[in-house]
Amino acid sequence: MRHETVVTDPTELYRLRDGVYAADLLIVVVAELDLFTWLDRYEREHDDPAGIEQVCGAHHLDPRAADVTITYLVARGLLVRVGDRIVPTRVARDHLVAGSPYDLRAYYASLRERPTCRDLLAVLRSGRPAAWAGAGGQEVWSDRLASPEFAASITAAMDARGAYLGPALAEAIADLPARAVLDVGGGSGIYGSALVERLPDLRVDVFERPPVDDVARTLLATRGHADRVGVVAGDMFAGLPGEYDAHLYSHVLHDWGAGEVRRLLANSAAALPPGGWLVVHDTHIDDERSGPLPVAEYSVLLMHSTPGKCWSVAELRGMFAEAGFDYVECRPTAADRTAVIGRRARR
Repeated sequence: MRHETVVTDPTELYRLRDGVYAADLLIVVVAELDLFTWLDRYEREHDDPAGIEQVCGAHHLDPRAADVTITYLVARGLLVRVGDRIVPTRVARDHLVAGSPYDLRAYYASLRERPTCRDLLAVLRSGRPAAWAGAGGQEVWSDRLASPEFAASITAAMDARGAYLGPALAEAIADLPARAVLDVGGGSGIYGSALVERLPDLRVDVFERPPVDDVARTLLATRGHADRVGVVAGDMFAGLPGEYDAHLYSHVLHDWGAGEVRRLLANSAAALPPGGWLVVHDTHIDDERSGPLPVAEYSVLLMHSTPGKCWSVAELRGMFAEAGFDYVECRPTAADRTAVIGRRARR
């Protein structure tokens, strides 16, 4: 059998996995909240569309979860934003509003007992993430990382994801004049491995909490990069080591709420020299908070299982500035991912 040297594009496979909870969220919106009927009635009664604050108040929704939900519905083509107001589209009015002759609400309601639907309704109301992948028990994914078995499992999953994404990221940022990179929350070291493969003179260390640090050492040794990518154990929220001129956060910030993200960026600002580089590699919502749809769908999964979401580039620009970073640009990498680049202010 001839060995293929050209790698096919797995973007649709990433999208299928990452968007697995999005349809269940729409079921909840239709069958439990009846949101489109409420929005239609509110607009007629007030002669003005509702805003997200009114939606949260009427339906007792957590603001983060509501933001993710509205962004997903806009990306799906069921809502449009008009300033700070939200309006059902013609498709939503025709098929998801009470009184329409083509009302599909009962069709969606027939699936309302799906376990993920129950989880998502609880997250919408409380803001607290559900158990990872709907597993039994109340522990969220970050607490379960203390288990060596779970740490090995989740790190292997992120390692598999990064095998295709890592080289694309390395290519996208190869021109940054960095000499030493700290891969914060770098998991298996898959991105550090890609960076040193593309830039042999680069020094990379993965910064990870125990027991993930041991998993990273094992995987780096297995792929033959243990002598080129180091592993430093520590808590990224407690502070970051110096001696680096660039920090990489790949698929890290989306796991955390705004307060934690700001703390991490502040820790990077404290550890990096003036002119040091900051790279946030992830899926990012656009400035208009209207998509892209695959990113909005992935944000639903993150809302379900973590305190985070897919951050928009505009939100990151604002948090960069607060922490003392100048925004540089946003570069595409692969499979709906982008690298948002900042630089430590010299002033």
